[in-house]
Amino acid sequence: MQTYYDTGCLIFKKRDKYFVLDTTNNNIYFGENYSIEEIIKEREDIEGVRTEYASPNLNTLKSLILCVSSKCNLACKYCYVNGNYDDYTGSIMKKECFEKIIETFFSGKYEIKDIHFFGGEPLINWDYIKYFIESLKEKCIAQNIPIPSFSLTTNGTLIDENIAREIKKYKIEVAISIDGPKHMNDKYRIDRYGAGSFERVYNAINIMNNLKIDFGIESTMPIDYLCINNKWNDYFEFHKNIKSKYSAIFLESINNKELIKYENLNDSIINFANYYVDYFFKEILFCEKSPGFFYIVNSILKIISNNSNGVCGAGATQIFIKSNGDVYPCQLFYSNPTYNQGKFYDHNNNEKNIIFYFNNIYKKSHSCASCKLYKYCGAKCPGNNFNSTGNPSIVGSVSCKFEKAVFNRIIYNLFDYIEDDSKFEIFNELMQQQCNKCRL
Repeated sequence: MQTYYDTGCLIFKKRDKYFVLDTTNNNIYFGENYSIEEIIKEREDIEGVRTEYASPNLNTLKSLILCVSSKCNLACKYCYVNGNYDDYTGSIMKKECFEKIIETFFSGKYEIKDIHFFGGEPLINWDYIKYFIESLKEKCIAQNIPIPSFSLTTNGTLIDENIAREIKKYKIEVAISIDGPKHMNDKYRIDRYGAGSFERVYNAINIMNNLKIDFGIESTMPIDYLCINNKWNDYFEFHKNIKSKYSAIFLESINNKELIKYENLNDSIINFANYYVDYFFKEILFCEKSPGFFYIVNSILKIISNNSNGVCGAGATQIFIKSNGDVYPCQLFYSNPTYNQGKFYDHNNNEKNIIFYFNNIYKKSHSCASCKLYKYCGAKCPGNNFNSTGNPSIVGSVSCKFEKAVFNRIIYNLFDYIEDDSKFEIFNELMQQQCNKCRL
């Protein structure tokens, strides 16, 4: 497949067919025997590539991520917090903090729609989570305000049948972390004694499935494993057959300074990205019982709609509250005190002090602003950038290469569907099913 670029246009050629993304007018062109000049003539009002983020509204705080426990019973080797989460000697969010959250954010000033329970391992503090949900629902009903949705990310090791039934009772959307088959998961997701977590997590998955409780899977691909392995079928078959609602598979966020120790990293990233995308198109898209592949589905949506999903709301539409009440833009900044905005209840009368605004990110000076794929890229996450490069506005090398490889492979596969109207109609129907699974 050949790729061309003209002001505001991405042009792909495969055999004698062209696929064109107009990045300024949000149009898509497809056809045979086009010359590049003919394609450009069809466009109007070329203004060049958009080179800045849209600034979020500072008065639209919608989501709270609550670190209800800084304790964790695992010690995953790649954890981005780098040891800043504590073991069982760490802190949990106490009753008083939960009550202050209800008082501060559910008294009419805000319209909080989503609350996500995070850790450490949040289920260590399960009793207080239940107390919080019950107290919040009671206040929302009394004040006739909408009850927010609840979600939770867990390593799964503490889920038993009782907790699973309570999860179902409180209608909590759950994401369980597991990194593939046992031999892979247990190399990285270990406890503080070095024991693997696979059997405990898989037991939780079986409990959830037996009780017919929907859940998602979050999986991290460690960079060192990526570089020593080139056979991915077992890995993706595991995700296909796990009976989750969706699987969200991401590469490990790694500091650019550490890349020198990995041989053939570029080739490994491209090989994995190609297999990931090809597997989706060949195996997942047509399998009704398979999980949604969240990352690939989201990437395809941005391409076929020819529109970015915007920027993340870290520090603007969402904030992260640590177990002691400290506010951060999101959980990915938890390990750096520079981004600590103090206790949320100290700013009760000053909304703009609660909401931390990334002035240095939402600017034309963003390091990727002139990239041809900027509009469609998912690697602009400030938190991942910070953990990779030390700067929220500079994208890490691994994320950049992976995003480009996935984008190009999606385009390569899309040619087989967009060249025929009937095929594209079927493709859209299948994509809608995937979107429903991924809640997109």
